[in-house]
Amino acid sequence: MPRPSAFTDAFDLCVAPKLELSDVTAIVLCHNEALRLPHFLEHHKASGIEHFLVVDNASTDDSAAILDNDPDVTRIPSSKPYSKYKSVWREILADHYLVGKWAVFLDVDELLIHPTWQNESLPDYSKRLDKSGYDCLLSVMVDMYPESGSEEEAYVQGTPFVDYSPFFDTGNYRLDYYRAKQVRTKFPTPVVRIRGGARERLFHKHTMHHGSAFEKYVNRKVFSMSRSFKPSILRRSIDTMTRLLTDRMDAGPGLPNMAKIPLLKWRQGCKFRGGVHRIDTRMNVAPDLASLLHFKYLGDFAERVVYNAARGQHVKGGAHYKQYSRSLEQEAELVFKFEGSRRFTGLDSLKDAGLVRSIL
Repeated sequence: MPRPSAFTDAFDLCVAPKLELSDVTAIVLCHNEALRLPHFLEHHKASGIEHFLVVDNASTDDSAAILDNDPDVTRIPSSKPYSKYKSVWREILADHYLVGKWAVFLDVDELLIHPTWQNESLPDYSKRLDKSGYDCLLSVMVDMYPESGSEEEAYVQGTPFVDYSPFFDTGNYRLDYYRAKQVRTKFPTPVVRIRGGARERLFHKHTMHHGSAFEKYVNRKVFSMSRSFKPSILRRSIDTMTRLLTDRMDAGPGLPNMAKIPLLKWRQGCKFRGGVHRIDTRMNVAPDLASLLHFKYLGDFAERVVYNAARGQHVKGGAHYKQYSRSLEQEAELVFKFEGSRRFTGLDSLKDAGLVRSIL
């Protein structure tokens, strides 16, 4: 257990709430998410999550009221800066309540689609992971978007997110393995990143590698999403050669990492590297792949970009939001759809695109 003062140092509470939690509990970070909270909670309750520990980071909208009125939510307020405490909050809550249990780490603009989402609850799926000896599940963040950047009707609170943003990218995601030295040091899990998707295509044109015919062939054959998360010596050698022969060496670090670990069996003292992309403990990663449908573009995107760029609490002082802002200024109208767009129609649409896989 953490030191008695750790909990009260991180949160605006005099004492940690006494809770009896089930085997699968969500830990969620929230700041001014009243628009998205109702459907976010509805979706994940339907997946089998029975309780949500929600860090309310000084929200000024109706988030607190929504959370306090939900019997399945414990709202834990904190006025600490998000940039310094986003990992600390998750780690303290998991250490305090969820050691030896399955924890789901989510943001309010994300919907977790686990590999057996339409026919098996998340708790039942987690039990199968347990029995198979796996500690965590990797996911790809799938940015969802509307048909165009300027919808006539605004998103209505409580409406399913996919009714407003039903499209996602296909054909442009790829695996990108961490260097062996990076894995051996502080954060060994997972050994792979995922690149690509709508965010890279739309907002990182200045850093993304456009790819020669050779590189596209290598990405399709060697680094496709169907490959193992554990790279072979041959694949690492090809990766190194590809970096030397193309612009991947320079472009890679500036691109968003679309891999997350949203579901893991918590161990005392685990540490995240910032977000839930990497963890400092060597864990047995399941061969399955989940999707985190990411709903950044629900009509309030431009407003949130300005707000978060000024707030400066996200990665590198809100660098990604500043990049979004520059892109929006340069584009007369942001058009999301392209020839590789596909409409979400359920689990099979993600499986067909290689963005969910079920092996267990």
